[in-house]
Amino acid sequence: MIYFLTVNYYCSALIGRLIDSISHTPGLDYQIIIVNNSIDDDSIHQFDSPSTLIIDARKNLGFGVACNLGLEWVYKRNKQAIIWVIS
Repeated sequence: MIYFLTVNYYCSALIGRLIDSISHTPGLDYQIIIVNNSIDDDSIHQFDSPSTLIIDARKNLGFGVACNLGLEWVYKRNKQAIIWVIS
């Protein structure tokens, strides 16, 4: 499995396009992790699905700390995961 990790800061539309492009790749075993840095952007939750996980940060952590939060989530579940961080 490959994990795609991205951070949302008022860019739900772009993340929607990212999810759409990844989901059209045949045979890919993946999970998309979105760390939501924009606490009042509820539109990101429209993408919640079995292949997409949204982690609400409760405040704007900044890109690096948000990435670390997502990386920690993956590492706790799969210490040998392949993770692609998308900015």
